[in-house]
Amino acid sequence: MDFVCTAGVLGSRKWSWKKLRFVDTSTWVEKLEGDLVAVFQADPDVEVVGTFEEFPL
Repeated sequence: MDFVCTAGVLGSRKWSWKKLRFVDTSTWVEKLEGDLVAVFQADPDVEVVGTFEEFPL
């Protein structure tokens, strides 16, 4: 079976009603993507074929 995992983030900024301004989320997304890749690479049952900035391939 082949699977694709995406962060689902459309942009690097998100509106925060709590702060009443846009918040830069790019650092959180980069950390999330790095953590996901590390988890998948650590699992011997998962073969990571590659990582790509854009989807669909």
